[in-house]
Amino acid sequence: MRDLQDSGFIPLMTFLNLDLKGNLDRSIAVEALLRTRSKLVSASEEIKFRRTVLEADTTAKRAILAEELEVMKGELSRWNNKELPRLRDEFKRDIQLKLNHPATLSTLPWVPRARFQKE
Repeated sequence: MRDLQDSGFIPLMTFLNLDLKGNLDRSIAVEALLRTRSKLVSASEEIKFRRTVLEADTTAKRAILAEELEVMKGELSRWNNKELPRLRDEFKRDIQLKLNHPATLSTLPWVPRARFQKE
């Protein structure tokens, strides 16, 4: 054991394993990052561009949908304010006419046409 310590093998192995191997690992990592950096930057730029396109597309679609929604709201409002009262008045008028003339009751769609027999 004394010969091993006197030979300087233990400090040499420590230097090789810790210092040189550590430096080699760092050098490999730096070289890998330098080689992949340009590819990563271009991929990052591509992703940013695609995101911008998607956001613009989504914004445009949202604007179109918002416009369609406003048109539909206008149509619904018009129907509620004009068509519905007109149809309601027409319905009431038709009912009153039919109720005032009992012979026409059979023409109402909700009056059963079948005759029931008493048992």
